[in-house]
Amino acid sequence: MKSQYLLYTGLFISLLNLSSCTISDVEKPCSISGTVTDSIGAELPEVAIHIVSRLSNYDATTINDGTYNVDIPNAGILEITFTKNEYHSEKQTIVIVGGEDIKLDIELK
Repeated sequence: MKSQYLLYTGLFISLLNLSSCTISDVEKPCSISGTVTDSIGAELPEVAIHIVSRLSNYDATTINDGTYNVDIPNAGILEITFTKNEYHSEKQTIVIVGGEDIKLDIELK
């Protein structure tokens, strides 16, 4: 009986913590931007960026100065892969909150 009480108490506390993040927060658009450089700091144009979320996939490419900007319609866990010929790919997993704008600079080696 005491273990059930502790279980229900733990679940209740967990639900209270989740209540601070509403569904409308998750649905707010987000963005990820940054600069991709090589190991000596030179900006890399035409780096392919592939983003996987639970709802969709997104693709982008860095422009001449190595910068990129991707708008994401929903928050969540994102797996981002940066790829360019003659460089090792870089993979990052991030959690983005609704309405958040994240700056993510990457160095390819």
